[in-house]
Amino acid sequence: METNIEKEKKNKKMKIKKKNKISASKARKGKKLFLAAAITSTVLIVSTYAWFVGINKVDVNPFEIEVKTSDGIKLSLDGSNWTSNGGTLLVNKGIITGALSIDGTDSADSRLTDLYTSAAGNKNHWASAVSDTGINSDGGLFPVSTIGKLCKNAETDGQRCNVTSYNDDSNLIQFFDKSSISAVNGGYKILAKENTTKNEYIAFDLFVKNDASNVYTNVFSSNDAEPLFLTKDSEVVYDVSGSNADGAGIVNSMRVAFYNIAQADKNSNYSVFQGLSCTTAPSSGGICDSSSSNRGKTWNIWEPNDTAHTQITLNRFAGTCLKRFAASGDGHVAGDVTSDGCDSLSNGNYSQTFAIKSDISSNVNPTVNIYDGLNGYQSDDYLSNVVTLRQSSNNDGNDDDRESLFYISPASVSKIRIYIWIEGQDVDNFDLSRIYNNVKIKFGFTKDQYDIADLNQSPSPSLSPSPSPTGN
Repeated sequence: METNIEKEKKNKKMKIKKKNKISASKARKGKKLFLAAAITSTVLIVSTYAWFVGINKVDVNPFEIEVKTSDGIKLSLDGSNWTSNGGTLLVNKGIITGALSIDGTDSADSRLTDLYTSAAGNKNHWASAVSDTGINSDGGLFPVSTIGKLCKNAETDGQRCNVTSYNDDSNLIQFFDKSSISAVNGGYKILAKENTTKNEYIAFDLFVKNDASNVYTNVFSSNDAEPLFLTKDSEVVYDVSGSNADGAGIVNSMRVAFYNIAQADKNSNYSVFQGLSCTTAPSSGGICDSSSSNRGKTWNIWEPNDTAHTQITLNRFAGTCLKRFAASGDGHVAGDVTSDGCDSLSNGNYSQTFAIKSDISSNVNPTVNIYDGLNGYQSDDYLSNVVTLRQSSNNDGNDDDRESLFYISPASVSKIRIYIWIEGQDVDNFDLSRIYNNVKIKFGFTKDQYDIADLNQSPSPSLSPSPSPTGN
């Protein structure tokens, strides 16, 4: 039987052992954080183009746009050559720039070339971002950030952008580039500047013909127009065959935006369709408007992989993000970093994106952290939560609640401006692996809110109409 003295000695040894174990654990943790910081610093120095880490670019394969068979919708890239109902439209750099014809096999197509070489603010554009060796002729996407603001000249509409070349005919949205990023306690400090090069993203006009009626009304109204939805097989994926699969995570931060710029009678000439701009949009109905009340009516941003997160993203976030005080208090001011880790992320659950909405200079105090919005602190003057059309909700939610992409008027041709980019502020815009293979993008339009598979369910959905977006 142990004596009291022996018990005391034994407890003392256990306490010393536990203390040594904790000290070793702290040392390992400190070493781990130090190594992570060292890796981050190295990557940021080596790569000046990626938002956070050392990917050079993301190549974009030819991608397809599909339309369901019986929708009465036709598509065109030049306003002249149209797909049949249910047809597939191929889009790649050669076609967008006019080097190839619509079918991708013939010589240059002058109607597409005109779109590519027209006024700088309005032309089709295939990303030609700078790589390690200079301009990459094949093109590639580099991270940028946007809240989806459509730039217009008029001061009264609240949509004026900083760059002087923007005007009402630009049909451009405002992007921001990272100008500087540095590791700090609790995350990464970021500085940003409005994008002026247009090299980092893809933009092109898609003409959508609605053959639902022969009666055209020149005034756009969601009360008369018909909603379009994304087909459920729409996707953005990364082909990992023959390469390092670890690089696949970057597709989780990709975005595709759709803007209904203007419309015309479907019987008009192709030159009329190509000439549509914000200044030719009907004055009533809010067309060519990116205000929040018009999202789902005249514009939308699609987030195709909204709940997918790679393990390396989850590890990076858990290891670097610390909460900041939301407001000043006893012994601290708003923006000060706490010792508490941020709420955890998990694969399969959605994480909000707080995109950049204005220039961020070195004079900003408190500094802007890429995790602001996720760490309890709001940098309201510089970052804003972006509401998107989430593919998981589009596919997995109740079809009664399925969100429209945008509306088109009967008997019209609508000029839809499409942008494709990597959202730098997405938490998934992080990968230590270089992208070797191509991203494949596919999206389709349908007027049918209800998926045929859902109609076979028991009980069947209520078949109530889609909720109208707010606004006119």
